[in-house]
Amino acid sequence: HYGRGEQMPPLVATELGNMVWHLENQVMKLWRYHTLLPSFRRTMRNLDKFLYGIIERRRKEVQEHPEVQRHDCLSRMVQSDLTPLEMRDELVTLMFAGHDGIALALTYSSYLTSLHPEVEHRLRDDSRRLLGKTDPTYDQLSQLQFSEWVFREGLRLFTPVPNFGRRVVKDDVICGMPVKAGASVIIS
Repeated sequence: HYGRGEQMPPLVATELGNMVWHLENQVMKLWRYHTLLPSFRRTMRNLDKFLYGIIERRRKEVQEHPEVQRHDCLSRMVQSDLTPLEMRDELVTLMFAGHDGIALALTYSSYLTSLHPEVEHRLRDDSRRLLGKTDPTYDQLSQLQFSEWVFREGLRLFTPVPNFGRRVVKDDVICGMPVKAGASVIIS
Protein backbone atom coordinates (compact mmCIF):
# COMPACT_ATOMS: atom_id res chain seq x y z
CA HIS A 1 0.00 0.00 0.00
CA TYR A 2 1.46 3.33 -1.09
CA GLY A 3 0.02 6.49 0.45
CA ARG A 4 -0.39 9.93 -0.99
CA GLY A 5 2.97 11.40 -1.92
CA GLU A 6 4.82 8.08 -1.65
CA GLN A 7 6.51 6.82 -4.78
CA MET A 8 6.02 3.26 -5.91
CA PRO A 9 9.28 1.33 -6.41
CA PRO A 10 10.07 0.75 -10.12
CA LEU A 11 9.67 -3.03 -9.81
CA VAL A 12 6.16 -2.73 -8.35
CA ALA A 13 5.27 -0.08 -10.93
CA THR A 14 6.50 -2.37 -13.72
CA GLU A 15 4.53 -5.34 -12.38
CA LEU A 16 1.43 -3.17 -12.07
CA GLY A 17 1.96 -1.93 -15.63
CA ASN A 18 2.24 -5.54 -16.85
CA MET A 19 -0.97 -6.49 -15.05
CA VAL A 20 -2.77 -3.54 -16.65
CA TRP A 21 -1.37 -4.50 -20.06
CA HIS A 22 -2.66 -8.10 -19.70
CA LEU A 23 -6.06 -6.86 -18.57
CA GLU A 24 -6.22 -4.47 -21.53
CA ASN A 25 -5.40 -7.36 -23.89
CA GLN A 26 -8.28 -9.43 -22.49
CA VAL A 27 -10.69 -6.50 -22.84
CA MET A 28 -9.49 -5.87 -26.39
CA LYS A 29 -10.19 -9.51 -27.34
CA LEU A 30 -13.82 -8.99 -26.29
CA TRP A 31 -13.87 -5.60 -28.03
CA ARG A 32 -12.79 -7.14 -31.35
CA TYR A 33 -15.85 -9.43 -31.39
CA HIS A 34 -18.12 -6.50 -30.60
CA THR A 35 -16.70 -4.48 -33.50
CA LEU A 36 -17.81 -7.14 -35.97
CA LEU A 37 -21.45 -6.11 -35.54
CA PRO A 38 -22.67 -4.01 -38.52
CA SER A 39 -24.68 -1.67 -36.27
CA PHE A 40 -21.59 -0.95 -34.18
CA ARG A 41 -19.48 -0.20 -37.25
CA ARG A 42 -22.19 2.10 -38.65
CA THR A 43 -22.45 3.96 -35.33
CA MET A 44 -18.68 4.37 -35.16
CA ARG A 45 -18.57 5.73 -38.73
CA ASN A 46 -21.22 8.31 -37.82
CA LEU A 47 -19.39 9.22 -34.61
CA ASP A 48 -16.10 9.58 -36.49
CA LYS A 49 -17.72 11.76 -39.17
CA PHE A 50 -19.16 13.99 -36.45
CA LEU A 51 -15.92 14.24 -34.44
CA TYR A 52 -13.61 14.76 -37.42
CA GLY A 53 -16.01 17.48 -38.60
CA ILE A 54 -15.76 19.26 -35.24
CA ILE A 55 -11.97 18.96 -35.29
CA GLU A 56 -11.73 20.36 -38.83
CA ARG A 57 -14.10 23.27 -38.09
CA ARG A 58 -12.09 24.23 -35.00
CA ARG A 59 -8.81 23.90 -36.88
CA LYS A 60 -10.13 26.36 -39.52
CA GLU A 61 -11.39 28.76 -36.83
CA VAL A 62 -8.01 28.75 -35.10
CA GLN A 63 -6.13 29.24 -38.39
CA GLU A 64 -8.45 31.97 -39.72
CA HIS A 65 -8.63 33.89 -36.41
CA PRO A 66 -5.35 33.35 -34.53
CA GLU A 67 -5.91 36.58 -32.59
CA VAL A 68 -8.86 35.08 -30.69
CA GLN A 69 -7.81 33.59 -27.36
CA ARG A 70 -9.31 30.12 -26.95
CA HIS A 71 -8.84 28.10 -23.79
CA ASP A 72 -11.01 25.06 -24.51
CA CYS A 73 -9.58 21.56 -24.85
CA LEU A 74 -10.25 21.19 -28.57
CA SER A 75 -8.56 24.49 -29.47
CA ARG A 76 -5.52 23.46 -27.51
CA MET A 77 -5.50 20.07 -29.22
CA VAL A 78 -5.60 21.50 -32.75
CA GLN A 79 -2.70 23.80 -31.84
CA SER A 80 -0.66 20.86 -30.55
CA ASP A 81 1.16 18.15 -32.47
CA LEU A 82 -1.62 15.59 -31.96
CA THR A 83 -2.76 13.73 -35.06
CA PRO A 84 -6.45 13.87 -36.05
CA LEU A 85 -6.85 10.29 -34.78
CA GLU A 86 -5.31 11.20 -31.41
CA MET A 87 -7.61 14.22 -31.14
CA ARG A 88 -10.60 12.05 -32.03
CA ASP A 89 -9.63 9.54 -29.32
CA GLU A 90 -9.31 12.32 -26.72
CA LEU A 91 -12.72 13.69 -27.71
CA VAL A 92 -14.28 10.25 -27.35
CA THR A 93 -12.81 10.03 -23.86
CA LEU A 94 -14.14 13.48 -22.98
CA MET A 95 -17.59 12.74 -24.42
CA PHE A 96 -18.16 9.33 -22.92
CA ALA A 97 -16.13 9.40 -19.75
CA GLY A 98 -16.09 13.13 -19.08
CA HIS A 99 -19.79 13.49 -18.34
CA ASP A 100 -19.58 10.91 -15.54
CA GLY A 101 -16.76 12.82 -13.91
CA ILE A 102 -18.69 16.10 -14.04
CA ALA A 103 -21.82 14.42 -12.67
CA LEU A 104 -19.87 12.89 -9.81
CA ALA A 105 -18.07 16.14 -9.05
CA LEU A 106 -21.37 18.03 -8.89
CA THR A 107 -22.90 15.30 -6.73
CA TYR A 108 -19.99 15.35 -4.28
CA SER A 109 -19.98 19.15 -4.13
CA SER A 110 -23.74 19.17 -3.50
CA TYR A 111 -23.36 16.55 -0.79
CA LEU A 112 -20.57 18.51 0.92
CA THR A 113 -22.61 21.70 0.68
CA SER A 114 -25.58 19.99 2.31
CA LEU A 115 -23.36 19.18 5.30
CA HIS A 116 -22.52 22.87 5.77
CA PRO A 117 -25.67 25.08 5.78
CA GLU A 118 -23.57 28.26 6.12
CA VAL A 119 -21.85 27.42 2.82
CA GLU A 120 -25.18 26.66 1.18
CA HIS A 121 -26.58 30.04 2.32
CA ARG A 122 -23.52 31.90 1.04
CA LEU A 123 -23.73 30.16 -2.34
CA ARG A 124 -27.40 31.08 -2.66
CA ASP A 125 -26.84 34.70 -1.52
CA ASP A 126 -23.87 35.18 -3.89
CA SER A 127 -25.75 33.83 -6.89
CA ARG A 128 -28.87 35.89 -6.13
CA ARG A 129 -26.81 39.05 -5.62
CA LEU A 130 -24.83 38.60 -8.83
CA LEU A 131 -27.41 37.01 -11.11
CA GLY A 132 -30.74 38.23 -9.78
CA LYS A 133 -33.58 36.48 -11.60
CA THR A 134 -32.05 36.53 -15.07
CA ASP A 135 -30.35 33.75 -16.96
CA PRO A 136 -26.60 33.97 -16.29
CA THR A 137 -24.12 35.02 -18.94
CA TYR A 138 -20.71 33.41 -19.26
CA ASP A 139 -19.06 36.53 -17.80
CA GLN A 140 -21.38 36.44 -14.79
CA LEU A 141 -20.62 32.78 -14.14
CA SER A 142 -16.91 33.52 -14.03
CA GLN A 143 -17.60 36.01 -11.21
CA LEU A 144 -19.07 33.33 -8.93
CA GLN A 145 -15.72 32.80 -7.23
CA PHE A 146 -17.12 31.25 -4.05
CA SER A 147 -19.03 28.70 -6.14
CA GLU A 148 -15.80 27.80 -7.91
CA TRP A 149 -14.02 27.37 -4.56
CA VAL A 150 -16.76 25.06 -3.28
CA PHE A 151 -16.67 23.01 -6.48
CA ARG A 152 -12.86 22.75 -6.41
CA GLU A 153 -12.92 21.67 -2.78
CA GLY A 154 -15.37 18.93 -3.72
CA LEU A 155 -12.94 17.83 -6.45
CA ARG A 156 -10.06 17.86 -4.00
CA LEU A 157 -11.87 15.75 -1.42
CA PHE A 158 -13.70 13.39 -3.80
CA THR A 159 -11.74 13.15 -7.03
CA PRO A 160 -14.11 11.49 -9.54
CA VAL A 161 -11.27 10.26 -11.78
CA PRO A 162 -8.29 9.60 -9.49
CA ASN A 163 -6.19 8.07 -12.26
CA PHE A 164 -6.21 7.08 -15.91
CA GLY A 165 -3.98 5.09 -18.19
CA ARG A 166 -2.20 5.84 -21.42
CA ARG A 167 0.01 3.84 -23.77
CA VAL A 168 3.42 5.42 -24.45
CA VAL A 169 3.84 6.09 -28.19
CA LYS A 170 7.56 6.88 -28.17
CA ASP A 171 10.46 6.40 -25.78
CA ASP A 172 10.45 9.14 -23.18
CA VAL A 173 11.56 10.07 -19.67
CA ILE A 174 8.87 10.73 -17.06
CA CYS A 175 9.92 12.12 -13.68
CA GLY A 176 13.47 10.98 -14.35
CA MET A 177 12.49 7.41 -15.26
CA PRO A 178 12.95 6.11 -18.81
CA VAL A 179 9.73 4.78 -20.34
CA LYS A 180 9.75 2.67 -23.49
CA ALA A 181 7.28 3.00 -26.36
CA GLY A 182 4.40 0.57 -25.95
CA ALA A 183 4.50 0.66 -22.15
CA SER A 184 1.35 1.47 -20.18
CA VAL A 185 1.49 4.34 -17.71
CA ILE A 186 -1.03 5.25 -15.07
CA ILE A 187 -1.40 8.94 -14.35
CA SER A 188 -2.67 9.77 -10.89
